Amino acid sequence: EGSEDGQGVPAAPVKKQRQADLSKMISQQWKSLSPEERQRWEDLAKERKKEHEQMYPNYVYRPQRSK
Repeated sequence: EGSEDGQGVPAAPVKKQRQADLSKMISQQWKSLSPEERQRWEDLAKERKKEHEQMYPNYVYRPQRSK
């Protein structure tokens, strides 16, 4: 996770940096898709969301904060 760079300066946490790099890469890939391809994935997501709502009608997203 965050170690020193050899000069006593803490380095950025590796996990957060990796996550940021992944997010940038995925964002670039998404933007490079054709509008038709994006629509295909949007439609698939809507279907899955409907399925989830039917399976779990009272579901409410409640993220747990880490302490």
